[in-house]
Amino acid sequence: MTQEVKEQIVELFATLKEAHEEMQIHLEEQNYTNVNTILADCQECALLIGNTIEQFENNQEKIIRELEEYYEKLYWLNSNLEEGRPINGGEIHKALDKRINEICKEVEDNIKVDL
Repeated sequence: MTQEVKEQIVELFATLKEAHEEMQIHLEEQNYTNVNTILADCQECALLIGNTIEQFENNQEKIIRELEEYYEKLYWLNSNLEEGRPINGGEIHKALDKRINEICKEVEDNIKVDL
């Protein structure tokens, strides 16, 4: 993978963390339409990251699996919102950020840059 592509992936992780913060705000304001949009955007971003990693790297199943689990967590959140279940924005924000930080560290540590 080129340095540029790896940097773009790391930037996408930072964008996801910003989205988590926005989601928390909208959850607290009970603006669920915006929350649903943010959840969908986060899912698309996770797919983009995963597809990019698969395109450039072999043997990164752990990272892909972690991205899939993150994606499933977003789906779970959306399902709970649709069912009217209460969601604590602060807890979700922390949990999603923690997951993204872990995946980003895996990318930084395990994906080598082509020379």
